[in-house]
Amino acid sequence: MVDGDHHGRRHRHLRVEGSPRRQRPRPGLAEHRPEEDWRDAVTHLCRALLAKVPGAQVEALAISAIGPCCLPVDESGSPLRTGILYGVDTRATAEIAELNERLGREYILALAGAALTSQAVGPKILWLQRNEPGVWSCTARLHTSTSFILERLTGAFAMDHYTAASWAPLYDMARQAWAADLLGIREPPQLPDLVRRDRRLRHCRGRPCHWPA
Repeated sequence: MVDGDHHGRRHRHLRVEGSPRRQRPRPGLAEHRPEEDWRDAVTHLCRALLAKVPGAQVEALAISAIGPCCLPVDESGSPLRTGILYGVDTRATAEIAELNERLGREYILALAGAALTSQAVGPKILWLQRNEPGVWSCTARLHTSTSFILERLTGAFAMDHYTAASWAPLYDMARQAWAADLLGIREPPQLPDLVRRDRRLRHCRGRPCHWPA
């Protein structure tokens, strides 16, 4: 907890951390429940923070969630399955090999600034298309954990550039934008708007929210 002075006012910055338990449906798969492990965790942590300073007025909320993951939601924003996690989930090995063969490792590295590994979200989206067509046919938007929480709080469908860079090979590092050619992995409306991490977005229940840090 740190006290600081900002424009003549005293501000208190509090930190509370939490870590949900990974689901392991079978070897090579790692998942989180978006409502219970992400949304409910934020609710719990916010209550824990407010309990430290009864009567405090919250001016902004910043959220830092887990690394690159993938969650398909329908038009209403309801999750269609559990969230597919970051590098600990290795389900898309075949899709990584295919994209490397089709595009070339050098092209991917030049485009995305990183090689394809189990950390990359792009191959996992391709895996989702092929292995869960019923889910894919209902997918209106694709989230990571932070963008899912952001939409729950504010209704905004957005992602910062740092997080988007982990969605290789869908992010163009040089242009700092989604790639012009999405390679048939997904459609543009399914991807979040890209914003700066320090951008102030919409209001949360009448109070201003900052982009999750």
